[in-house]
Amino acid sequence: MKTTLPQEWPEENSSFFSRITYSFMSPLLRKSTKASLSEFDLYKVSKKESISTLQGLFRSVAQNATILRRLAAVGKEPFLRAGFCQLVAITCQTTMPLIMYKLINLIEQNETSSPPPNFLSTGLFWSSLMGLAVFFYAFFANMQIHLAMRTGMRLRATLISELYLTTLELSPEGRKTLHSGELTNLSANDAQKIFEVFQEAHLIWSAPLQAIVVSILLVVMLGWVTIVGILILFSILPTVKIIIKKMLSVRSKRMPITDERVNASCEVLTGIKITKLNFWEESFYSKITTFRSLR
Repeated sequence: MKTTLPQEWPEENSSFFSRITYSFMSPLLRKSTKASLSEFDLYKVSKKESISTLQGLFRSVAQNATILRRLAAVGKEPFLRAGFCQLVAITCQTTMPLIMYKLINLIEQNETSSPPPNFLSTGLFWSSLMGLAVFFYAFFANMQIHLAMRTGMRLRATLISELYLTTLELSPEGRKTLHSGELTNLSANDAQKIFEVFQEAHLIWSAPLQAIVVSILLVVMLGWVTIVGILILFSILPTVKIIIKKMLSVRSKRMPITDERVNASCEVLTGIKITKLNFWEESFYSKITTFRSLR
């Protein structure tokens, strides 16, 4: 029986329009609507996203460098592109209310006894500008999400790969203190958290920037009375900081317990025959239940 090998990733050989609209995925999506896809219908991972390339970037940085610096070498390219898209998106999002303000003022002036000159052409200009702002906001916001998720996937894959490679390189003496629960949590939970963080990482700088710009515009357009509302919003920040600090404290206390619980579960699943033969189900069940109640 003849089998078809997976196809090469088509993005690298696609046109610029196909890349920005992701239309290179259209043949695969059309095929999925007609029949179930097999593993041979899917594309191979691109060379840029392959684990060998990512490991090369990670290990190209000096070994004595911090883990953040080594991860930066892996995710720098898509992360910076995502930052540019985020900047364009918040620019469009900030200008949309200003354009609407201009349109409302134009309509109000037209309802007076002396309508403004060139009302139709001015209205069409601001309406077209609003449409362009909405279009570019939607386009760059979705592009930013795509690139941020690609950055997170790169870092997650690199961390999991380096975790298992480091484990294989350990000596028997070094493996004595390493439990399967720790490995499971590091690869499943901690690496996943890195992926989730980078989906919203650009909010660290874009959210304060947008808040400052919007506050300035509100003061300019509505007067100093808006300072009261702005101060109330900023007064919430210390409360949020306290809540986040408490959540991090609880999480740091919970992690060792989670490691022990996962380790006990892995021991049961790995030695399930011995557990059954010796009738240890109840003892392991009570042990795991105790760990769960401590979370």
